[in-house]
Amino acid sequence: MDTILAAVSDAFTWQALLAIVIGTWAGIIIGGLPGLGSVVGLTIFLPLPLAWTLLPVWRC
Repeated sequence: MDTILAAVSDAFTWQALLAIVIGTWAGIIIGGLPGLGSVVGLTIFLPLPLAWTLLPVWRC
């Protein structure tokens, strides 16, 4: 139960919510442009999360 509560608290930080809002906005913009679809949007935005710092997954 503690693990679930920790995951929920990590999911609702302002950084995570900002990333969700920006990702949703970018997906709507890319999806609305003619000739650009999900594959092109994925290839454009794939390098972004690879450059981010990682959060610790396991908490002991």
